[in-house]
Amino acid sequence: MRCCLSNKNFKISSRKNNSFSKKNVLLTAIAIICFVLFFTGGFSYYAPRSYKHFWDLGHILFFSILTYLILVNWPKGAETTFLTQGVFVSIITICLGSLIELFQTGPFRTSDLMDVARDIIGCLVAVAFCAPSRKTVSKTGLKILQAISVILVLMAFLPLIVAISDEIRARGQFPVLADFESRFEKGRWTGDADFSIDHHIHSHDKASLKVTLNTSKYSGVALKYFPGNWRDYQELQLSIYNPDSVPIKLTCRVHDRRHTRGIQLYEDRFNQSFAISTGWNLIRIPLSRVANAPLKRKMALNQIQGLGIFAVSLPGQRTIYIDDVRLEPRK
Repeated sequence: MRCCLSNKNFKISSRKNNSFSKKNVLLTAIAIICFVLFFTGGFSYYAPRSYKHFWDLGHILFFSILTYLILVNWPKGAETTFLTQGVFVSIITICLGSLIELFQTGPFRTSDLMDVARDIIGCLVAVAFCAPSRKTVSKTGLKILQAISVILVLMAFLPLIVAISDEIRARGQFPVLADFESRFEKGRWTGDADFSIDHHIHSHDKASLKVTLNTSKYSGVALKYFPGNWRDYQELQLSIYNPDSVPIKLTCRVHDRRHTRGIQLYEDRFNQSFAISTGWNLIRIPLSRVANAPLKRKMALNQIQGLGIFAVSLPGQRTIYIDDVRLEPRK
């Protein structure tokens, strides 16, 4: 009888070990894939914000798996204090996360301290829910730690949720490209200038984009995230407000996807300068002129990828307001 029970226990133990080893192998494979993608994967500069934010969450996944594998394979893990395990895996996370940011290279890769923060969140999740020694911590303390880790994960997901929400809004309001009635629209823009949503000066509804231009060679803003199929429209319109008594010269540029994949020559995109006088100025640009702007080809109006407004070598700071950026349909 004793022998039979021993055999049964051995079979059960073997089954558990096989299951456990398979789980380890699977998680290790996922971790290796994530690690390789830190250096070889990613999206282009013009990829939707939601793709980029989703990609950033890979840091949480990788370090939660890595921390879990360290903790469950820790020799005599149940006998090691919770604090010791937590400090050890945190040091590994910070060091490895910093090295990943330091050695990431590529045209669209830059070091980001927020990635290290996401690494720490992944580590914290694994410690709070998977550390073998967590049972030695008081139930209240453990619940608080687990709640904090869940809250941090939810906060890490917030940029992705905001990006998806604004992308849905952008598609819904098209052919309006920007009217700044949502504070999340600021995320569609980038550039070498300070800019913010302003509710004091506007030509349309209740808000505009306030842009403070600086003295760099090309200071301005660019609409980076927007629906790019302009083929069925006749004209690009935008309103620009100049609060000063002195006119300011601004250049508007438009380019398509093919332009971004080349060496981005000046003569391969649309460029036009405008003298912006005091008050509101309505800028109207026929899309036929945009299509015919490249010297050696026609611009693909169904693949527009960038719209920029900038000044060149200003002698001092100037402020402008941009509002109601839209496409007008063919008449």
